[in-house]
Amino acid sequence: MRPIDGHEDAGEEAFVQGEMSCPWQRGSVAAASWRLGWTKGAEEAGMLEDEDDVHRARADLSFLIARIRAYLPAIHEVEKAIGEPSTAWPRRCHEIATAVAGSGLLSHMEGEHGTIRIAYGAYRGPVAAASPFAGRPVSRHGWLETASGLVIDATRWVFTDTPPALWVGTTTDYDLGSIALRERFRTAPPRPTGGESPIDIAELTPEIRERLGRRLGDRESLLADEPMSREAAFWLATEAPQRLGWETAEALHGLLRGKGMGGLIPVDFATVMALADDLREAPAPTGGMLRR
Repeated sequence: MRPIDGHEDAGEEAFVQGEMSCPWQRGSVAAASWRLGWTKGAEEAGMLEDEDDVHRARADLSFLIARIRAYLPAIHEVEKAIGEPSTAWPRRCHEIATAVAGSGLLSHMEGEHGTIRIAYGAYRGPVAAASPFAGRPVSRHGWLETASGLVIDATRWVFTDTPPALWVGTTTDYDLGSIALRERFRTAPPRPTGGESPIDIAELTPEIRERLGRRLGDRESLLADEPMSREAAFWLATEAPQRLGWETAEALHGLLRGKGMGGLIPVDFATVMALADDLREAPAPTGGMLRR
């Protein structure tokens, strides 16, 4: 699934964990970003065989992004396609991202990079002093993203106070679903069972129930016939899909929706799950081990 803190951070964490096999399709932005993170982790640990590896990894990623940027429509083409001048775009990020996605202007990119999804969450990249968002601790934001790790942002220029243009790059500055922000305020898990109006979870497989119990701090707590507490259901519904795993999150969300409790699931999680679906349907990663 899409790493919570972006593909570059995932690569750095992979180095720390001793993982060398890149899980992303070779040639994708995700793979290039992951490799940059991995080599940066190795550099920080003093374990690079070649001190130029980080520079090469950064250059490879920059070249890939530049190649993608060369095929983007110009801003006047976007304005014409969506019927809105760029002067009217500030503070309408999600609306403009949706319009750009629906315009068909970027459809030529989907064959190589995958389905372009409308994403929402928090922006955590550079903000210029002249930006209307300067000084804000958190900026809610909308953009476009693919399962291959490519971000297309129609209104990033509002943050950076630069001329209007479609921006393309990595997931590093984009907290999809505001999950990283949510986790800063995450409370301890509640009791798995008991309380008023508990929820029958008999339709979930024992494996799924065990995984949910593990997230609640007791892997066997949901394996009996006792229903799950509503407090636990709410806590799990707001747990990052990346923490639960795709299969577990899909089963839990399906259970809650079937019981009319789908409103407990943060709406931003829909894109996380859609990108995960895209990734499951994508070709398996090639290239295996990094050169090392």
